[in-house]
Formats: sequence, structure tokens, C-alpha cells
Amino acid sequence: MQHFWTAIFATLTFIAGTSSSKVVLENKPGCDSCNWVWNTFQAVNAQVPGWVGRSNPARYSVCDVSLSPSVPRPNSWLRSDLITVNEAKRIDITVEYLIRSCSNFQPNNGGPYCENVFGVYVNQSDNKLDQYPDPLNNTAAYEKVAELQVTGVRTVKTTNVLIKGKYVILAFHDYGSCRVLYSVKVTYNVCPEETLSDSLVSLPRTVAPANDSESIQVEGNCENNTVQEQGSLSVHCDSNGEWNISGLQGRCICKENMQNVGGKCEACPDGKYNDQNGLNCTVLPSMPKNIHVLFVNQSTVVIRWLPPAITGDQTHVFYDVECRKPCDLNGDDNKCMNESCGGDVTYIRNKEGLNVTKVMIANLSTFVNYTFKIYAMNRVSEVAKRRHGVEANFTIITVRTNGSVPGTPEVSVEQPTSVVIVSWTLEQMNGIIKDYHVTYIRKDESSDSKTLTTQKMEQRFEDLIPGKTYEFQVFAVNDVGRGPTGVKTFTLKIKDACPEGKYNDQNGLNCTVLPSMPRNVHVLFVNQSTVVIRWLPPAITGDETHVFYDVKCRKPCDDDHDNKCDDESCGSDVTYIPYKDGLNVTEVMITNLSTFVNYTFKIYAMNRASEVAKWRHGVEANFTTITVRTNGSIPGKPYVSVEQPTSVVIVSWTLQQKNGIIKDYHVTYTREDDSSDNKTLTTQKMKQRFEDLMAGKTYEFQVFAVNNFGRGPTGVKTFTLKLKDGAQFVTGPEDTQDYRARGCDRSESSTKNCLHQGKCGKRIYSDESTRLVCLCPIDLTGKYIWLGDRCEMHIMQQQ
Repeated sequence: MQHFWTAIFATLTFIAGTSSSKVVLENKPGCDSCNWVWNTFQAVNAQVPGWVGRSNPARYSVCDVSLSPSVPRPNSWLRSDLITVNEAKRIDITVEYLIRSCSNFQPNNGGPYCENVFGVYVNQSDNKLDQYPDPLNNTAAYEKVAELQVTGVRTVKTTNVLIKGKYVILAFHDYGSCRVLYSVKVTYNVCPEETLSDSLVSLPRTVAPANDSESIQVEGNCENNTVQEQGSLSVHCDSNGEWNISGLQGRCICKENMQNVGGKCEACPDGKYNDQNGLNCTVLPSMPKNIHVLFVNQSTVVIRWLPPAITGDQTHVFYDVECRKPCDLNGDDNKCMNESCGGDVTYIRNKEGLNVTKVMIANLSTFVNYTFKIYAMNRVSEVAKRRHGVEANFTIITVRTNGSVPGTPEVSVEQPTSVVIVSWTLEQMNGIIKDYHVTYIRKDESSDSKTLTTQKMEQRFEDLIPGKTYEFQVFAVNDVGRGPTGVKTFTLKIKDACPEGKYNDQNGLNCTVLPSMPRNVHVLFVNQSTVVIRWLPPAITGDETHVFYDVKCRKPCDDDHDNKCDDESCGSDVTYIPYKDGLNVTEVMITNLSTFVNYTFKIYAMNRASEVAKWRHGVEANFTTITVRTNGSIPGKPYVSVEQPTSVVIVSWTLQQKNGIIKDYHVTYTREDDSSDNKTLTTQKMKQRFEDLMAGKTYEFQVFAVNNFGRGPTGVKTFTLKLKDGAQFVTGPEDTQDYRARGCDRSESSTKNCLHQGKCGKRIYSDESTRLVCLCPIDLTGKYIWLGDRCEMHIMQQQ
């Protein structure tokens, strides 16, 4: 019977030892042939053997019963070696034992001292001692944690002990019994490092809490080709070493083109794809079946089809429709351009993502061969096309719309000389055009008309009367019939018969000269942004006409080389009161001008013949010029930029409103965390260099300009200096600072995230600490230096 229980317990021990949720701290004896040597203690005058170690199988036993009352009560102890509890918060002491009941010992029930129990004690401490407490003489150093009761059979009992120190010692106290101690195992629970197979959430190894009321919340993460979906990845580690995932809200899903296979993301098999939605890989749908035309007329086609035979897994099928105009076999239809049908075509319900197997395509041209492709799509079609270039399967159908009469020609008329040229375009031929009919009708005499027939897209007319207005009509004819008429009205130009220097505007008046230039142009008022100009009418105005005026404003260069002067129009921001063209008064106000700028104003004198003179002969109207400088003011605010290409900081600025000649610029830096660290420089350039500023610190740079009118407002720019060697600056707790390399993760060989040829290496800092940082390499041709955001090669000089 004893061998049977030994075998059973050995099996239980093996199973518990391989559990991923328990850590074994002590296991005695471990096997039948293993040594089990612990310390035993009993009184010097004891007349009984006390605890006795046995072998094959290894065990401890004691049987101090049926003693005479004259013999002292047994008091024997078995003490374990020192056990290091590591990170455990609670240990489990599992004892396998057998106690023989005192009633088995007759005739006196085992004597006066026989007991059916024995105690389990624990000593806890934070330090290793040269000599461990003797439980016989220092019982107070031990805490009783369990009392093992008689069962009459071989029994396994586990006792939980909350940990108060780093080390424990076990002690077993016998004070009169007959028992066998078969094994002692000390363990603690951990929730194992594992990946949940369904949700793919990776959980770190976590020491179990002492009890479930102190359950530990742990944040999982997504690793190994997974991404997180919405929701928290928090779970709880319970005291039994098991993960409690009842509160898990989120999950991890495999990336595109991967699927969950037994808790790991594996690539999709050939011919299958995935769309990163937590589903399995699937094939693309096969092509739609039984595609056919339900209806067709001159401008509309209705197409229907059946779903594909293969749709894919965990998905539904939708459809995209593509319309093209291909060439047909007879090659006569010049509508055939093998191109998309264009934006005018309408798809009902729509052309992409169709959830039905029918579509209506409207606004088509008549008598044209259209090719329609119906693509069968599912949730992975976009991934297959984008990542692998695999198009969705489709079915093609070609439909010719019915014929109709041609559309309306778009008519144009030109008169380059005495010949009138009528031309036209026709968007909707709707078949093969037989011919075009072209007619002209004189507006003031309808009997003056003529109709010609042509197969070209142009018709020339001669001997029409100059100065008269004609209506030109064009319609096209195809096999179906005559189309609607396109109309264009045009007035023929009159031959120029004016004497040299005179012009006419075709209003039935005599030819006239152009006005001479305006007189006595002068400034009535000027300030920083406004000019008022007045003038007298020209001495010569022309015949049968009145004079009006146009005003033009430009910014020319002056002798001071004011860089506001760029010899161009003053721009749309400038306002003219009452207006700038067709003025019927001899005064104008120009506002919204810039300060301290030379403006040139041209006042043009115009009459009814001025437009004809310029359009037909290139003769400009006469004008008078006046130049006005607006009043000055202090400079505007500079726009400040800061760069740090190397260890030097370069502050530059632009100034839109100089408002005069700039005397100098004042440039100041102030360190943000120490205002006493500041400096001001004066320069006449638009740039200032600063050296020896502290890397990683934030500075405020201020710039203002001074001209003859005083100091302008200050432009400000805040800038944090970059760290050397490509290190990334990280602000730590309590205002500490830490230099931490990009990608140098506790290894000089880890260079995967160092930028621009950077490599991991050791760097010694002023406090003699050594850290791994991204360093720029040196080779035989030169060295790389860090320029704030990259390593750049600088050729080394030959000695």
C-alpha cells in the first residue's frame, strides 16, 4: 500500500513541476533515491530516537509512543535548509505524510503522550545568518502555520504562507506521535508569460498576488506581426497563478496578409489574402456569372448578372463597374477611343461598392460601342491589388447604344480679311455624318441668304457686306435624320478708311484723333498709405467725343535702391476711389499703399477711338506720369527663423515692411530656464550666428529693426537646441535629463534605428558615466559629422 501512494504522489509531483504557473523553491526528496538530509533537534536527556532519516525511498519518520509516564514527553524537531523566496508574495508548503492513530497502539492507546497531530512552523528573515535559529531552544523564532491531523492514510496537504522576508526555514515539531514525512515541496504561483490564442494579447510573466483580493492588473500588448484593435488590453493575475481575462476589452489582430494560426500570426497561403480585420485569409471571388443586358436605348443601358461561384470566407461580395469606349471591328465609329466613358456618365445606384447584381448606366452617347467590366470584390480585394498587383476577377460585356439624330453643332465665325470663315464642332455625331448644311441670313434683309452643303467642318463665304450683321446656321444629317441647328450671329468689320493718325469705333461718327496727355498733374494729399492726385483735361480731346481717364500704378526703382521697388504693378490690395478705369472726373484717391515707397502713376486720356487704335493698330493712349513717395514710419515686425545645421545656431529673418532705410538689426538670445544667460548683438545683415549655446536647452531669440523713424516691434522665435551624436533628448522625472540613443537598446550591435549611417557606440559624459548613443562613423575616405538630424561626410585633409 505504501508503494502505491508513493507512485501516486510521484505522478502528482511531476505534473505540478511542469506547470507554467508554479515556481518550485524546495522539493524534498525529489526522487526515491535522492538524499534528504535536514537537521534534527531534541533534548539532551531524551530517551527516544526522535526524527530519523530513511532511504530507498528517502523519507523522515518518528514513532515515539507507548512510553512510560516516567519518561519525559517527546520534543523533537526537523528543520529545513535556508530557502530563498525570491520575488514570491506567498508560498505554498505542500506536505505528504501519514499519521498512525493513537488508537492503533493497545492496550493503552499509545501511552500518555501519544498525539494524533504534529505542527508545521516557519521562520522568516531578511538576512542570511551564520547560524540559523534552533527551534528546540528558540521556539519563539518560529511561527506555527499548520497542524497536520491524523487521517489514517497517506495524505497531501498544502498550507499558504504570506511572505514577510527574503528567506524562510521550515520546521516540523513532534511531541509524541507515530508518523512518516514522505515529501515537502515549497512553491509560489506566477501567471506565466504567454500569448492568448484567441485575442493574440501577449502577457508578461507576473508573480501572483498573495490572495485574490489583491489581484494584480497587468497591461498586455500586441507583438509579433499584430496590431491593437479598440479597447483596453488589461487583464488580472489571480493568486492561483492563472490569468483572469474576464475584463479584457480589446484584442490584437494579425497584420495584412497574415492570419491567426494557434495563437501566432502566419503568412497567408498562396492565393489567399487578408485585410487586417481579425478574420482568416481568404481567396478573391471568382468572376460574376451570366452577365446580360436587360435594357438598352440611345443613352441608357441596364445590365444584370449572377454572383460568382466562389465568394471567399467570412466575407460578402460587392461589385465595381467600369465603362470604356473601345474600337469596334468595322473601324468606322470615330467615337471609339478606347478610354474611360468620362464624368458625364451616371451610374444608378453607383459604380463602386455595389451590393446588388444590377446597374443602370445613363447619359451615354448614341450609336457607340461601350464595354462594361463587372468586377467581383470582397474584403481582401483592395489588399490583393495594392500589395500584390492582383486585380479582382471580372466579366466583360459589350453593348452598342441605339442610334439617334446628331447633336447641336457649336458654331464659330472669323473674319481674318474680307473672307468670312464659319467652322463648327460636333460632340454628338450619334452615328456616321452624311453632310452638314450651312446657311447665312442678313439680319436687316432676310432675302439676303444662302445655304451650302459640305462634308467638311468649315465653310468660307465671300462678298458679304462689311458692317452688316449676319446669322450663321449649321445642322448635321446622319442615317437617322437631321439634328438641331447651331446658330452664331456675327457683324462684319468695316474696312479702315480713316486718315493717318485718326481712328473710328464703328458708331456712325467721323474719324477722330486720340486725346493729348492730361495737363498739370499734381498731388493734392499724401500720407503713409494714401495719395490724392488731380489734373486738367488734355488740350486736344478729339471730334464728336468726350474724354475719360484710366489710372495705372507701378512701383519703380529710385536712387535709394529701396528694395520695395520691383518695377511692377502695385497689386490688387490697392484701392482707387471712385475707380481706376473709365474715370469721368479729373481727380482720384489711391489708398492701401505701403509706407516710404516711390510710386509712379500714369494718367491716360481716352476717347471713343482709343480702344480701336490700341486693338487694331497697337497705338497706346497718351498719358502723363507723376512719381510720389509715401510718408515713412517705423519698420514692421521681422519674421524670425532658427536653424542648427551643426553646433552653430543660425538666426535669420525677413522684413516685409522696412518703411525706409534700415540702420541696423538688434538680435538677442535668452535661455528659457536661466534668464541671466542672454546676449544682444547688432548687425546690418539679415542673419546672425551664435556659438557655444548649450545643447538640449531652449532659447528665445528676439529681433527688431531700426530706421530713421525709430525702433520697430520685436519678432520672437523659441528654439530647442539639438543634441550631439544623433542622440534623442528625453525629459525624465523630477527635471532630470537623460541622453538616450535612438535604437541602441543595451547593445553596441543594435544599429537598426540609427539614422543616416549612424552606428551605436559608447560615449563618456562629463560625469564619467558611459551611455550608448548613435555615433557618426569614420572610414578611410573621411569622417561623418552630426548636423542635428543626419550624418554628413566631410573629406579629411591630406597631411
